Amino acid sequence: MTVIPLACHPDETFESPHDYGGIYTQGGNGIVIGFKDPVPARRTSFVECFPEGAFIRGEGSSVAEADEQCWAKLRAYLDCPGHQWTPVRPDGPAGTCSNCLTRRGDAFTAGELGLFCTGCQEPTFERAIGDPGHALLCTPCDPKRAYSEAAVLAMFSFEPESQVYMKRLDDVCEGVMTEDPEALAWAYRHLEMKQPPPGDDLPQD
Repeated sequence: MTVIPLACHPDETFESPHDYGGIYTQGGNGIVIGFKDPVPARRTSFVECFPEGAFIRGEGSSVAEADEQCWAKLRAYLDCPGHQWTPVRPDGPAGTCSNCLTRRGDAFTAGELGLFCTGCQEPTFERAIGDPGHALLCTPCDPKRAYSEAAVLAMFSFEPESQVYMKRLDDVCEGVMTEDPEALAWAYRHLEMKQPPPGDDLPQD
């Protein structure tokens, strides 16, 4: 038996008759929003589990019914005679097994899919920020990666000039400007940047 916590109801649980072992499992009642017109939103009960990077979800009119579906899918995944992964997208790591129909988020590496950085030729799924052609460019090779991080940090900053600099940083990310060393230098001085500084050519105070 597994005690499943119910999402959005931290004090409520569901006792499943199935033993999920150490696999993290959660459930609840929620709304599924359709992203393709005219698919309407719908209410459903669900139980989800996450074995070894995979995502398995059961749905039903009750949590008990969703649990039965989730358990059946999990058994199909664990008892699969041999996973045959097919990419969900040609440029992403997710794959779906053609035998048990389970989706796994890390089924493929960038190298296995023939995806390599145009700068250093290392395998990568990263795309160049602001490039309309979506060229592959890993984090160390992309000069706009620091601008992107800075723009996000500026969005949530309480620094007096953060909104002004956020706009300037965004302009570089979107290709309006090719670079803005002054705005980037401001970010390194006032924000908790994780990206290493691009060099010694940033303006100083």
